[in-house]
Amino acid sequence: MKLPLVLLLLSCVPSLASAQSEQHDLKTLLQDSSYLFNRYEEITSGMEVQIDSWVIPKSLKTNMKLGLSLEAGTLSTEKPKLTALLSQTDVSASDLLDVYSEVEDISNHLSDQSTSFERFGNDEGKAIDLAKLGAKAGMLAQNLEFVLAEKIIDLESQLSSCKVKGPVQKAKHKPLPPS
Repeated sequence: MKLPLVLLLLSCVPSLASAQSEQHDLKTLLQDSSYLFNRYEEITSGMEVQIDSWVIPKSLKTNMKLGLSLEAGTLSTEKPKLTALLSQTDVSASDLLDVYSEVEDISNHLSDQSTSFERFGNDEGKAIDLAKLGAKAGMLAQNLEFVLAEKIIDLESQLSSCKVKGPVQKAKHKPLPPS
């Protein structure tokens, strides 16, 4: 009698271990995302002033500064959400999608900015710093995408295992007697 119970428990251990590993990995990815958000704010502070000094059309300067401003606005709303996620044990796929999207946006924005600083700003050091952080953001986005895909596959599996055995009928309630 005890042998089947032991075998059942042993068969569950790998899934528990992988769930803990996935949770640890997700927590690390969220912490890395938080670091990225803070580092992005740090590395892009003062860029508007630098852009103003470039000899490029005013419309291009305006677009670049608008991009910085929009990203800063998005970050100001996403950072508190991410901080809240760091304290949760279970992160929903939709919350993870928000983090992934923001990390991907930052990666793309840093890539664009590094090219601009190299081309217009004649600041190779700044361009390299932006490119390095952009590359790290790109790798982080890929890792988040992988975890997100796993979550979606798991959700689809759970959904497909739910089976309805015929039409759902509304429950009929008897009216309560007047009090």
